[in-house]
Amino acid sequence: MRTIAGTIAAGELHNPVYTLDFAGGVNTGIVSVARNDALACATYWDASGVLRTAAANVLRLDHDPKTGENLGALIEESRINRLLYSNDYSQAWWTKTNSSLGTAIAGPDGTAGSFRLLLDDATNGDHLLASTSVAITAGHIICATLLIKPKEHAVVRVRIANAAGTNYVEDWFDCTRQIFGMPTAGGTGWAMSEHSYREGPNGSFILYFRVTTATDTTAVLSFGGVPSLETTTFAGNAASGMYFFHAELQSGSGINLCPSLIVTTGAARTRLADRVTHAMSVVPGYDGPQGSMTVKYRNIVRTASSQIINLALSGNTTKGQVGLVLAANSNQAETAIRNASDAVATAINARAGVFDDWNVAGVSWVSGRHEMALNGAAASPGPLLSAIVPPSTGAPTAYLGHARTAATDTLMLNGWIAAIKYWIIPLTTSGLRRETSRLFNYSQIPGTFRNGVNCAGLEYTSTAQPGTHNVDYFDTRQASFSYYASKIPGGVVRVPYRWDRAQPALGGALDEAYCALLDAACAQAHTAGMEVILDCHNYSQYRGSLGGSFRIGAADNTVTVAHFVDFYDRMAQRYAGVDGFLGFDLMNEPGLVDKFTHARMMQRAIDAVRTHDTDCYLFIEAPFATPTTTFPYDNRACYLNDPSSKLVYSAHHYYDNPASGVYAGSFAAELAYPMRARDRLVPFLRYLLSKNARGHIGETGFPATEEWPAIAYNFAALCKQANLMMSWWQAGRAVSGTDPLSLEPADINSPVDRVHWATISHFQ
Repeated sequence: MRTIAGTIAAGELHNPVYTLDFAGGVNTGIVSVARNDALACATYWDASGVLRTAAANVLRLDHDPKTGENLGALIEESRINRLLYSNDYSQAWWTKTNSSLGTAIAGPDGTAGSFRLLLDDATNGDHLLASTSVAITAGHIICATLLIKPKEHAVVRVRIANAAGTNYVEDWFDCTRQIFGMPTAGGTGWAMSEHSYREGPNGSFILYFRVTTATDTTAVLSFGGVPSLETTTFAGNAASGMYFFHAELQSGSGINLCPSLIVTTGAARTRLADRVTHAMSVVPGYDGPQGSMTVKYRNIVRTASSQIINLALSGNTTKGQVGLVLAANSNQAETAIRNASDAVATAINARAGVFDDWNVAGVSWVSGRHEMALNGAAASPGPLLSAIVPPSTGAPTAYLGHARTAATDTLMLNGWIAAIKYWIIPLTTSGLRRETSRLFNYSQIPGTFRNGVNCAGLEYTSTAQPGTHNVDYFDTRQASFSYYASKIPGGVVRVPYRWDRAQPALGGALDEAYCALLDAACAQAHTAGMEVILDCHNYSQYRGSLGGSFRIGAADNTVTVAHFVDFYDRMAQRYAGVDGFLGFDLMNEPGLVDKFTHARMMQRAIDAVRTHDTDCYLFIEAPFATPTTTFPYDNRACYLNDPSSKLVYSAHHYYDNPASGVYAGSFAAELAYPMRARDRLVPFLRYLLSKNARGHIGETGFPATEEWPAIAYNFAALCKQANLMMSWWQAGRAVSGTDPLSLEPADINSPVDRVHWATISHFQ
């Protein structure tokens, strides 16, 4: 504990004056906990990895069940486990399909019995343990949790469905490789919105699933061990299975994943909400004019989607500032913490119009943690996150956890508070700014999500100039566009081509024969109900009749910015108003020019196009490099102006370790993990938000083996949320069938779908 003496100037920031260190077990005695659990079903993990049940009104200091690390104070909203006999599958309430129970073993609490699920080989079919149907409210979210341990089977199949089984989602988890399979859905209206896991004690795993539903009013949870990912039916041997320690199913409006477990017997159980209160009068320094609170919290497992601590201070009328410090767990990457902070800001900004005096005032990274300052005005405690600074006289009570009224209990989200630090931050009213922050709310990125492909071929064999049609390069065809439209109706097709073929001599006329192939691509797209992005695939170089590669703006002055502008002046005249033409990707991967030349050539090309076409979109890639991870840094000098306000920033995104798209190694060798693609996308999304700009993924692709489709699925889901356009790499008549990224059927007239389309077509 530390106190501050002396006069404090307005706007001056001092060190923390008081700290509640829950993770360190310090100063927890001055807090009061309200959770009147008549059934005593609020669980937590102790330092030895044993599942404990907390008595009513006792603070839960939770631990990592595998490592024993103290995570801090576990704060949760009220939840109901609707499943009965959550760890006793011998009850008739559980239906066994082609399966039976083996020997009971000790459960995670050290005493309760669990069972090994044996697979019956009498039938080659499903081998599942299914709950009795439980009632849910139509349209509510379902959150399911399983605690499992591998035995002969290391993969679990999980199915969540309505009572009739007509609407459902399925997912798989491989305990050995610690990866999820590709979620699948059937029927209408059900979808897997999130899956995640954390490692439990003694080789076990806790799995979390979040499912959106439609009009159904019933739900059934079923699960069983299977031989491999995506396996459903198979012949058992009456001797192979896995351990199932606990199962639960929760349902509610807008709920998220639940960190703790709720153990049931013959009836559903309700764990009441936690509310930790703390009289701030005990905090030294709060006799100053104003103050602030910093909450350090940990997010749930690896995906950390929208896990936010509800923080509310009451009894004041003075404006002030609050800082949130999000510190990484020892086993979490910085990108995961960045995602968690994104969720905080998204939740705050989502309340615009309700608590619109709160907005993100500024962000910074300090020593590996994210500090976010929020401007605020007096208001009632908000349902997601609100915090008001104490008045100049009197100290209110701080409420950590759900808000003070029962009506808002279910709106509180879940997490661990590691520590709370109190500061003295005197602020003047005039020093506060009202801003409309779009900093991390990805759904506020302008634009409309559109799926698409790259139809390659016209850019092939760049060293052959001009090259021979159908030998060195290959045109598009109507059958391909019709096929793409059947998979992603209304999509966009990025068509790479060569500047040096479209304009064989610098400053000269366009080549009619070659440009006629681009004309045909636009017409084919229009016929198929799609649109084309014409992509100048030259890497800021020009060959043509020069006999070699020459960089735009190089010291030899062979290829100049003026040449580039002349080319787009001619192209804009040709394609303005053409059916099926969406816009120009001005230069693919312009990595060979410096950022100042890049800014100049882009702006002058924009100006040239707008003299002829004020309607098309112009796609801008970054200098130096185009990956989503470096895009913001590579565009520092690129402040472009478009009078038509139709710029689209375009980046490329691959999931192998060097982000090259080569995929030289296996999933394990590439050090991949299910959320890598989403993590790599975040810097690009932040850039778009900071510029209020549209975005496009010009190239992205994946092999349809191992877990790569699952990464692509997670990535595309975030692209859709962020309203991006996408162009998957690659399709086209010239694409080799042996290419692991190929999307083109071997025979376009009798097409057999490449496996990739099962992932890509999901996003319309």
